[in-house]
Amino acid sequence: MQHCRIVLRASPNEEWNQIEEDATKLDLDVLNKNPVLKENKIFIEAIQKGCLVVCFNTANNVSLEESLYNLFSVMFEFLKIDSKLQKSDVSTFQVNGYIYIL
Repeated sequence: MQHCRIVLRASPNEEWNQIEEDATKLDLDVLNKNPVLKENKIFIEAIQKGCLVVCFNTANNVSLEESLYNLFSVMFEFLKIDSKLQKSDVSTFQVNGYIYIL
C-alpha cells in the first residue's frame, strides 16, 4: 500500500476558496464508499485546509497516475466543480501542487 499526500494551491479567488471549503466538509465515509475509489483501492484518510491537502492510500499494483485520475474524477463529481466553474466568470483557473509518497 502506498501512502500519498497531494498539496494543491491556486491563486486566491472566490471559486478556489469555495472548492477548498467544500472539500473539507466532505463526508469521508461516503466518499470512500464511491465505487470508483473502492474498485481502484483508493482510501482517503483526510482532507485538510490551508491549501488543499488530500491524504490517501492506494494499492501498490495500481499506478499513481491512474489513482490520481480516479481520485480527481470522484472529487470533481462530489464537489460539483464543473458547475461551479461554469457559473463563474474566471477565464483561467490554474492549480499547482505536488505529491508526496510517504
